[in-house]
Order: sequence, then structure tokens, then C-alpha cells
Amino acid sequence: MCETKNHALIVLDSCRYDSFMDANTPNMDEFGDTHRVWSQGLFTLPAHIAFFTGRLPTDPLSELPYVSNNRRPFVLNNLGYKFKIGADLIVDGEDVIDGFNNLGYTTIGSGGVNWFDGSPATQKLIHNFKKFDFFGPFNIDKQLEWIIENLNKQDKIFLFVNIGVTHYPYVSPFRSSDDLKNRGERKFQIEAVEYVDKTIRPLLGLIRDWKVVITSDHGECFGEDGLYGHGLYHEKVMEVFIKYHGMEGVS
Repeated sequence: MCETKNHALIVLDSCRYDSFMDANTPNMDEFGDTHRVWSQGLFTLPAHIAFFTGRLPTDPLSELPYVSNNRRPFVLNNLGYKFKIGADLIVDGEDVIDGFNNLGYTTIGSGGVNWFDGSPATQKLIHNFKKFDFFGPFNIDKQLEWIIENLNKQDKIFLFVNIGVTHYPYVSPFRSSDDLKNRGERKFQIEAVEYVDKTIRPLLGLIRDWKVVITSDHGECFGEDGLYGHGLYHEKVMEVFIKYHGMEGVS
């Protein structure tokens, strides 16, 4: 199955569903309704391994395509499923990045958390991208500048963006060094989401005609049941958001 439309997968790392819903996000809100879905992993690595096979966060009780588990924007072929999964694009390769490469796409990726820093332990996630750079959570402006510079309108493109601002310590202009010890305050993640929304506006303007998914890889505990952080099983770690843009049957 082949198509020529560009694809983008934008991940706000660690962003809880309720943090996103409580934030003011006028730019991302132009890219579809926000749906409550469940993560594919407890932390960045397993969630993104799933993403790169085409398994995005879903709500199995939803009747909407894409939001439910019955259709995907892209999926890796031959995953051993006993049931048929509908997809806009079925690709063959080591992962969906390799699959997009095999279809002649330019695969561009950038990372904002350390699972994408290029160290030996992280190479499995990123080695198939034709262009990839790691910026860390403190350089979202440079990260987005690099992405925009590398977009070529004449290419078929698969774009992946992992944004680290929404991961602890929620780096944004609203934070001071004294705030960094206040891990349990969800307001800092909400402020980080709003900062991302303002900063990402130029990129969103360039991909308005693409098929776009905006989501999170996992959530975060902010003191619920005495728990903090992620990498542990809790509803607030599994509960994330997703937006679909440019796909039929879902808004």
C-alpha cells in the first residue's frame, strides 16, 4: 500500500491527559479534537518502540477510527496479528521508519529526552532515520529551527518530533531554579504544554496539509496514591492524549 502524503508524529514526552486538557493550546487545537487514550508503555523507551511499529495510544472502547484499535495512520507489516488491522499505509521494514525509507520517504527525527541521545543503548530507536539530531529538553527553539531547516517540500517526508519540555523538570520560561524541587506540582507541566504550543506554531503552519498525530508517550504521577514520576503502573501514567489531523472519520 502506498501513498504520497507526508506524515508527522509529534510526541509531548510525559504529558498527562489532564495536563494537556487544562492547558491553553490554541495552535495544537487546530489539529483536531483531543481524545483520551491509553499509553503503550510506562516510560519513553517501550512506548516509542510500540510507536515505531505503528501501535499508537488507543481507547479500545471508542468507536472512532484511529482512536480505537481498528485503524492506524501507518503500521508495520507482518507483526503476527491474527486479526486484520486497517491502516492508511502498511510498510515493510525493520520498523516503520525503515518502512518509510523503503517507500522513498525522507525520514527526519529529533529527540528531546535522553532516550534519543545517540548513546549505544538508544541507537535501536533512531538508527533508521535518514536525518536525526538530539537537542535535550532545554533547546526546543533550536530543535524546531533544525526541523524546519531540514523539511524539503519536494520530498515525501515522515517527521518524528519528541519534545522534552513536558518531561520533568518541565523547562519553560515560567520556571525558576527554586521551582525544580517542586516535582509534585502539575501546574508546571501545564505551563510547559502552553510553552510548547507557542513555540511549535511555525512548524504546525508548515505541516497543515500533512497527516499529523500529536500525542504523548506516557503520563506522570503527581502524588496520586503517594506516587511520583513514571515507569510505574498507575492510571495517571497510562492516561494520555492524542490528536489526529488530516484523516477521515476522526477530528
